[in-house]
Amino acid sequence: METCFLGIDTSNYTTSMALVDVKGNVLFDKRIVLTVKPGEIGLRQSDAFYQHVMNLPGIFFDLPSEGLKFIQGIGVSTRPRNVEGSYMPVFNAGLQFAKVIGKSLGCPVYEYAHQDGHIMAALGLEHQIIGKKTMNVHISGGTTEIFNSRWSSEEKYFETDIIGGSKDISIGQLVDRIGVYMGYPFPCGQHMEGAINQLKTCEYKTTKRLPLKAAEGMFNLSGIENKGKQLLEKGMSKEDFLFMFFNELGDFLCNILKEAIAKEKPDRLILAGGVMSNFWIRKRLQSLFDLYPDLEIILTPSVYCTDNAVGIAKMLLRRG
Repeated sequence: METCFLGIDTSNYTTSMALVDVKGNVLFDKRIVLTVKPGEIGLRQSDAFYQHVMNLPGIFFDLPSEGLKFIQGIGVSTRPRNVEGSYMPVFNAGLQFAKVIGKSLGCPVYEYAHQDGHIMAALGLEHQIIGKKTMNVHISGGTTEIFNSRWSSEEKYFETDIIGGSKDISIGQLVDRIGVYMGYPFPCGQHMEGAINQLKTCEYKTTKRLPLKAAEGMFNLSGIENKGKQLLEKGMSKEDFLFMFFNELGDFLCNILKEAIAKEKPDRLILAGGVMSNFWIRKRLQSLFDLYPDLEIILTPSVYCTDNAVGIAKMLLRRG
């Protein structure tokens, strides 16, 4: 084994650790989804922090022991994004663990934003980052944002500027709230998608039964939760609802991005975050590739859409 780098990420719902080599190859990638009690739609920060503290040693002990002596740096997520005031207590679990490991191994610890990890999870060493204006779409359980990013050669991280997103709950929260209401375990996305897997050959014609509207890239989603529950209460089957729900969310994102692309004129578009792993939403977003053949569009591989430490580990490859 050669020189490698360790990444640690402690988001609100997943404890993650990853090891990559100098070529960006993933040598180790383990994640533990935090436990949420049945019927609940989330975790308090204190509960999530405790679970991270309990999960981190076990994941670290699973690292290939022969690779420990080759770790030359540790990257850890310490904040949600690179904007002033961005803070969540859960990231302190990963930071303190990283400091102990760094001291033990005699290697430096570098702090990054959770969103940096999502950006880098989509990018390989072959991708140019200096001078590129990148538009990012981060759709997850905690975040629904459209933001521009540029690489800071001085700071060695992505400077970001939010240009759109939800003003209330995130799309991930919307999915989970409706999913829990429908009886699915939290986090609900994969269970909801699995319930309509047999429909994957079907085409969907938008009927716009959900009042999804945006103004200059900003929108509210709490009303969609209420509308969804009303449709289910009126007798709409789970399968029909989920088929409509995911496809309309995908079309909604496409429409927002068309406006944002026209306004911002980015060099590259990255689609990331846990919700982006959804088959139906990905399918609707595929239309962007045909609409913008000259725009570099990166739809993050499904395995790296959900929270993980791979992107954080890869951040260290850009420090040279």
